[in-house]
Amino acid sequence: MTTQELKELKSKLPSGALTAIAKRSGLEISLISRVLNGHNPMFDKKAKVINAVAEYLEEIQAAETKANERAKAVLNGHLQMA
Repeated sequence: MTTQELKELKSKLPSGALTAIAKRSGLEISLISRVLNGHNPMFDKKAKVINAVAEYLEEIQAAETKANERAKAVLNGHLQMA
């Protein structure tokens, strides 16, 4: 990934995401931040960081989609009763 793409990926993270990703992946917050700012770490760390970030984003996007669908179902259910 290019530096620009990494920075764009970082911009999509909500507040507190770096801490959550670090806890889940066992990676250091500083390493995650450095990679997402375009710095090249040693050996295979970059791939581990990118995979951990991508997994986290996929999970929160899936959770948001599910929440939106549930909310719309509730809203539609209320509208049909009115």
